[in-house]
Amino acid sequence: MMSDIIEIIGEFRGDILKRRASRLLDAGTGTGNFLDRFKSLFPYVEVWGIDNQAEIISYLEKKFFGRRVHLQNIDLDSSTPFKKNYFSIVVCLSVIWDVQSPEMLLREFNRILKRKEGLLILTYPRKGSNRLKIFFSDLRHGLLNKMIRNPRIISSFLVNIKRRYFSLRLRYFFQNDIRCLLEKTNFHIIDCRLTYSDQFELIIARAE
Repeated sequence: MMSDIIEIIGEFRGDILKRRASRLLDAGTGTGNFLDRFKSLFPYVEVWGIDNQAEIISYLEKKFFGRRVHLQNIDLDSSTPFKKNYFSIVVCLSVIWDVQSPEMLLREFNRILKRKEGLLILTYPRKGSNRLKIFFSDLRHGLLNKMIRNPRIISSFLVNIKRRYFSLRLRYFFQNDIRCLLEKTNFHIIDCRLTYSDQFELIIARAE
């Protein structure tokens, strides 16, 4: 999944640089694997990562010490402390299916993104996706290796595994569901791609 998403984001790199992007937010950053890639793709962009698990943020503060990555422990089921029009890019990967109100989250992203130019990069599981296929895709993309390499945060991994494969709260979306939600929360869809063994869809949308 990471390589697919980075490749797609890379296609938009020129356009993003033309927009003079200043700040990027990875909302639900997890172990911060994408933060490394974002720093490489956009070396002059201020990178932020937020997650609802304090243990993860503590781990990332050590991992990115001295590398000018801003980290905060923030619950995405509530509003964020950021100002309006603060970010040029918000990335939200495999998170929207596990929040209390996807609409509230998208409205918050629209609030903190720059008007008419801010980009939202979002992935969500398609209706009809198979959790078993998602699990095996996770294994192929190095889930167990991440757990072995990061024993200090294994408890956070186990919490995420329980939520990702067994939570009754998880939502799967038809493409039209997401399109309606994005339109309702003032986003304009620019591009859509299938990713992660076709179990997820990636959408790039502009804040209106």
